[in-house]
Amino acid sequence: EPENFVDYYNNPNIDNHGNCESYVGNDQIASARNTRGVAVGYNHIQKNQLTACGPFDLGSRNQEFSIFNEKSQFRTPKQMIDNTRHTHNEMVKDRIVIDKNGNIEKYKPDYAIWIEEDTIEERKEPGWQEKRDKDSQWIMTKKLAAQLGIPIVVIDREHYAQREMEKVDLLQKLITGEEIDKEKYGKYIEEFSNLSKAELVKELITKYENNRVGLQFNEKLWFKYFSQERFENIINDVFSNIENTISEKEKKEILMELSDVANKEETETEMRLVNLNIKTEKERAKSFYGSIESKCKELTQTESIQETNNEQAQNNIELRKMLELYFKKGINYDDLNEQKRKLIKDMELVKQGERGQDQEVK
Repeated sequence: EPENFVDYYNNPNIDNHGNCESYVGNDQIASARNTRGVAVGYNHIQKNQLTACGPFDLGSRNQEFSIFNEKSQFRTPKQMIDNTRHTHNEMVKDRIVIDKNGNIEKYKPDYAIWIEEDTIEERKEPGWQEKRDKDSQWIMTKKLAAQLGIPIVVIDREHYAQREMEKVDLLQKLITGEEIDKEKYGKYIEEFSNLSKAELVKELITKYENNRVGLQFNEKLWFKYFSQERFENIINDVFSNIENTISEKEKKEILMELSDVANKEETETEMRLVNLNIKTEKERAKSFYGSIESKCKELTQTESIQETNNEQAQNNIELRKMLELYFKKGINYDDLNEQKRKLIKDMELVKQGERGQDQEVK
């Protein structure tokens, strides 16, 4: 812990000038696991300051602070979060910046961050505030904010978990066509209003996994809001809707999207650095994604067979009409191919005695 955070951020040493950060959002409050330091945030970035970026821990070193870092993957903010399946993503920015007066200075945070991991119920317990006031990281966070003259932004993890689960519930209802409580979900509807059913399915799964990345070190909230059991119930409900109520064209589009996103999530499931209970959940999730892919393939094949059968049935109807017309005009049975002979037999339009011969109809 620095004695003085002002001196720490104004240190003239430029050997280690990379500032390693994580990009977070409402649906993914995920940072490198902080066990003893202070979290800070930035609300500004200068041109050419971002030197490396990726939806995972880059394992960055000072000599790698270059846009030519082979591990670096520059992405849009949404792409960063939607593809982060490690414990966190990483952005590396140069600590040497130019102030508004053209002077060179060190990059300083705009606010300190405190992520509240305790549940709402835990915070109601007697003695909770006293316990928080004695927490060494909380004391250090207040010290940094006071010395740098910046505010503390408190992120209530459970508050955002609740909001995000409401969005997942809404996505499920939009997919299955359930009635939507405008009072409860109205504030979220516009966010998804332009998405097709297939896109809604992808958004539902992606959002669920985004949130789980942020909750993988908070087992209480993981199981309360984003458990694997809850996820499987949601997806089974979606499958039931796909099979029973959606048009054939829409069904095919959804199955393709569902298979693609399941394959992505199965491939990118990250097992490291988590406790046994969460690891067990992730292993179950990986297996479930495999079953989703298999079911999509099965349903797609069934649809293809049905389409083929429907096409064949239509062809048979046309052929029957043609044969009926031929019989009105007279026809030489021996000149018909096997398919037409079978149709004649099925329609009972030709009988053995009517042909004036004793050969069996084949």
